[in-house]
Amino acid sequence: MKILSRQIVLLVLFLCVGIQPQVESQFNSDLEIGLSPNQIIPSNASDEIKKMNKKMLDDGYLITEHIRQDWNGSDWINSIKESYTYNNMEKLIELLKQLWVNNLWENDSRTSVLYTENNLPDTVTYQTWYMNNWANNFRYIHSYGPSVRSFAINSVGYVFTGTYGGGIFLSTNDGANWTQINNGLTNNIINSLAINSSDEIFAGTAGGGIFLSTNNGVMWTPINNGLTNFMINSLAINSLGYVFAGTSRDIFLSTDNGASWTPTNSAFDFVNIQSLAINSNDNVFAGTNYDGVFLTTDDGTTWTHLYNGLTNDNVQSLVINSGDDLFAGTYGGGVFFLPNNETNWTQVNSGLTNDVVNCIATNSNSDLFAGTAGGGVFRSTNNGAMWTKINIGLTNTFINSLAINSNDDIFAGTSGGGIFLSTDNGFSWSEINSGLTNAQGNLRTGTLTQSWNALEILWYSTDLVRYSYDSNDNLILRLYGLRFLNSQDLLSYDPNNNLIEELDQVLSAGNWLNSDIWTHSYDIQNNLTSTLRQHWENNMWVNFGLVDYTYDLNNNLITRVTMNWDGSTWANSTKTSLTYDINSNLTLSLRQLWQGGNWINNTRNEYIYDVTILNKNDDIQANLIEEVSQQWNGAEWINTQMQTYIYIPTAVEETKETITNYSLQQNYPNPFNPSTKIKYSVPQSSEVIIKVFDVLGNEIETLVKEEKPTGSYEITWYAANLPSGVYFYRLKADSFIDTKKMILLK
Repeated sequence: MKILSRQIVLLVLFLCVGIQPQVESQFNSDLEIGLSPNQIIPSNASDEIKKMNKKMLDDGYLITEHIRQDWNGSDWINSIKESYTYNNMEKLIELLKQLWVNNLWENDSRTSVLYTENNLPDTVTYQTWYMNNWANNFRYIHSYGPSVRSFAINSVGYVFTGTYGGGIFLSTNDGANWTQINNGLTNNIINSLAINSSDEIFAGTAGGGIFLSTNNGVMWTPINNGLTNFMINSLAINSLGYVFAGTSRDIFLSTDNGASWTPTNSAFDFVNIQSLAINSNDNVFAGTNYDGVFLTTDDGTTWTHLYNGLTNDNVQSLVINSGDDLFAGTYGGGVFFLPNNETNWTQVNSGLTNDVVNCIATNSNSDLFAGTAGGGVFRSTNNGAMWTKINIGLTNTFINSLAINSNDDIFAGTSGGGIFLSTDNGFSWSEINSGLTNAQGNLRTGTLTQSWNALEILWYSTDLVRYSYDSNDNLILRLYGLRFLNSQDLLSYDPNNNLIEELDQVLSAGNWLNSDIWTHSYDIQNNLTSTLRQHWENNMWVNFGLVDYTYDLNNNLITRVTMNWDGSTWANSTKTSLTYDINSNLTLSLRQLWQGGNWINNTRNEYIYDVTILNKNDDIQANLIEEVSQQWNGAEWINTQMQTYIYIPTAVEETKETITNYSLQQNYPNPFNPSTKIKYSVPQSSEVIIKVFDVLGNEIETLVKEEKPTGSYEITWYAANLPSGVYFYRLKADSFIDTKKMILLK
């Protein structure tokens, strides 16, 4: 009989096989909840447990309770309790944290998780217990589709779109299909696109400057001569073919189709030029963050500040209608209107229920369309006097960009949801992501952080992180910044997909500057053997920290030594030694400090497991049930903390019997309160969907929606929050459908 063990692991983006140290990417600061159906991490688990990973098992146990106790010198005293609740897909939906106060457990905080249809974490919400109620604190909203930043449409109707991390895509059939066109493009973060009268395409990137294609994107060429700022936020072209480029600090002008660039003669400190628009007289308007709007009538020789009535100076987007009226979409102030040849702005937000306007566009009838952050798209047919929300079919409401072709078809680029198309003036939308990278994938492409404003009863966006991957689904880029980028992390891998380098950079004056770098080394077993951290100082890398790892013959991590650079050599700092039982279960971790040329005891943790026989393969699985922490006082070990863990079995899979037919069994018990078990079998690998309905046919809950191999399964349905009555559960697998009745009796 084979013996296996399952450790509690940190749910991070990179999961390793075998016990070895987790490569400590700097990207694990946000909560990665729900990436595995059966493994989560108590917030107070030791660092040793967090950095261990065992090979994932198909079934086993879910942790339901974690209690931390503190040693008072003679006894263990309760301190913190964490309780875990799961849905029927064995996904964590709530983590409740309580504190021991006056001999009672009192609520402290909780984390709630919502999932996508593909069982991926969608929204993770953190709340604190305040005045006997749960008060919102902050939340993460994850996205898994492409993030589309910009559009451009040429004279024959070809649509070009710029994405975060995926480069540029082309559609020659109004978005029915997309093709990636990145040949020669060395920066794939596309902030802006513009097309001149010859259908030549200019692409502005985040840190790579400007690229030009003269053949519909078949080949791109960098055109950065004279460009001193490579963070291109916006592009615009006037009737003479002059190209204006708005950067994170200046506006540059090219009068020779991008062959050379010169900064315009700006008397103002343009903090960040986020948008450009040009009217029929070739007057150029520049929208900035924190400085409002500027106007030049002489190609940038002089600029005029247009601030009267503009009560929000963070201008995200500009658009000019057929009458040369100017509209500005702002961050937090909605839309402002500046009639042609006037200098006073008017706020026009009636009906606009979301005031974070990322983009704004107009069609041939001068109808206005405003794309918002979380509110979807709004339309106005009267110059903004009244707005109407138009989101039918729009499944992602975080709109980054809008474009309208000669047929008045509207393209909406979203943050994490790809592209949507409306052919009826916005009354309805359809998703058009065929060919877009990761359009229907399971890789996270964005995480939006929002904080709760209790006074205004609103969620406010505070940060946005975007992710890009290589062809092996390895994370290669992370971009930070909500309204404008501020830093990025670049990752590279060896042929075995081991992370070998992480480079952190910050954005300064439109250029990416080095900050820190982590270099990782591995042995032939792909075990991490060292991590070197260096700082960028005086145009060179300077040593900062080093971690060395060693392993036993079973590839279990046995020592981790950290060292600091003293200017000339590496000096020992800490050492962690790990001990295992014959089944490779971690039993002891010892941490020591380097003092006076010797390793001196500091802390240690002891781990105790239960042993449970699994019914699937007669394997033995070890669950951690107790962890005791101790401190060395110079003479003996003194207790400090004890952590205990309680588990429940996961869904049982019985695969030994021969199964020849699909079947759905009657639930048991029936009637029931508050839970009941449902068994079913599939004779071949099938997509299984089990849903619960009430007597009126309303869908109550989806219990299963995933591919299942041949086997018999059992799930538990919890109905504690539903009223008594008759319910139906339906199994659909391939062409097989069966429905049965059950009774909830309270």
